[in-house]
Amino acid sequence: MFGSKKLTFPVKGPMRVVCRIEGQNKHARELTAFLDFNSTHCLMFAHDAIYLGYSDVANRAREWRGLFPEKAPYLISFRGVERAILIRLKQVSLGPFAVEDVTAVCLEAEPSLLLPYDVVLGRSFLDKFKVTYDGKAKSLSIS
Repeated sequence: MFGSKKLTFPVKGPMRVVCRIEGQNKHARELTAFLDFNSTHCLMFAHDAIYLGYSDVANRAREWRGLFPEKAPYLISFRGVERAILIRLKQVSLGPFAVEDVTAVCLEAEPSLLLPYDVVLGRSFLDKFKVTYDGKAKSLSIS
């Protein structure tokens, strides 16, 4: 799919990277991302999603659930069952890789803005790649 392109990350704590996200109307932003293979979707803070053109996230998920249930899913996380608003990012790029039409969620009860990342890259992005763990080198590769 991507030829011989490959990114390798040391596995020692959180895997933070810089990614580029393109939203609606050609709005784009470079954000610090955390790779999370346990998250089903990418996770964004509402202020970044609004900047990228997704004004729907300014609404409360509980109110949207009655009108647009497909856009307001319930998610299970370490914090329990959470409500979110689902958006479709035009493109997410990480190094030489770019994936179009990536689902992301903005949680109704957002995590702290003091976290050391802006977005979580979950399986809606990472499942597009072959992921390899090298136990000897303690590294993770995406190709």
